[in-house]
Amino acid sequence: MDREYAPNSNAWVKGSSHEDGVLVHRSIQTLKKGKFFGLTYLMSSFWSLLCLRFQCDVIHCQSLYLDSCVAALMGKPVLGMMAGDRDLHRMQQMVGAFIWMGLIRRLSGFVAISDPIEKKLLAVGVSSDKIYRLPNGVDMTGFVPVCKQEKVGLRTRLQIPVDASVAIFCGRLAPEKNLKNLLHVWAGVTKQLSKAHLFLVGSGPEHAELERVARQLGLLEQVHFLGQKNDVLPYLQASDFFVLPSLREGCPNALLEAMAVGLPCVATRVGAIPELIDSGRNGILIDLNEVSATVRAIVQLVEDPEKAFRLGQAARDTVKEQCSMDHIADQFIQIYKELLSKS
Repeated sequence: MDREYAPNSNAWVKGSSHEDGVLVHRSIQTLKKGKFFGLTYLMSSFWSLLCLRFQCDVIHCQSLYLDSCVAALMGKPVLGMMAGDRDLHRMQQMVGAFIWMGLIRRLSGFVAISDPIEKKLLAVGVSSDKIYRLPNGVDMTGFVPVCKQEKVGLRTRLQIPVDASVAIFCGRLAPEKNLKNLLHVWAGVTKQLSKAHLFLVGSGPEHAELERVARQLGLLEQVHFLGQKNDVLPYLQASDFFVLPSLREGCPNALLEAMAVGLPCVATRVGAIPELIDSGRNGILIDLNEVSATVRAIVQLVEDPEKAFRLGQAARDTVKEQCSMDHIADQFIQIYKELLSKS
């Protein structure tokens, strides 16, 4: 059960489509905007689950929101996925929050993608024996490193200077990603490395403001705003390292993909990132807003390519062992079986 937003409309629409070879049925139909969104979402979720309840063994909810509350009433084992606390926080602020949270606590199991998420679940009264720790998954067959010759070819095709030292960020251009701080870092990097370039892949509400800051810092020649890309893989493969300066994260897919491509990663100690990166072994962890330390870390990666290569190899080994899509799928199947055995 899924939903899809119709462009130029205020409604989520029903329908079916094949996504990566999987038939997806979109059953929820709601108003996209306005005060009736929550009501129509709740009613549509209830009706869809009611119609489908005899066709499924387990209900998997990808977020802890109103659909999870409805699923708790269906008499089926329900697994709730918690990648962040935004939806849970919204429910705690809603009228009748004690009812919604009571229904959430009735779910059969919960997947927490990081230690902070697990602590949040425990804080709202979820029993520890219902919590399963599982990171996000990454396609290890699709996200692969390339050799030096292939990287040169990619840079030529993407019009990236072949002799540049290229850092890449992939994600929303939003306040929580802390990209203004990254621009100040890059101002420090370019003072030491004239051929250092930063590529920002993504779109978001801070785009115009970030361009203004880059202009103010004199970085428009070294910082490139590439916009949203349907396929980030060639940009990752054409880069030398990945940066993620976020203020908060769950288990970021962008980081997993960069690690799978074999990029050395420089990232903040937030969310599940310290569980993925062992600083100095398979990447570099930095503290929030530590501009000078981040500059040193990046300059060191550029000036010591052997270390950068070693960190990148270890990064790929880490996600291959812990986060490959096959491994995560097997873990979910085991969780489903366990929930069914308890029902």
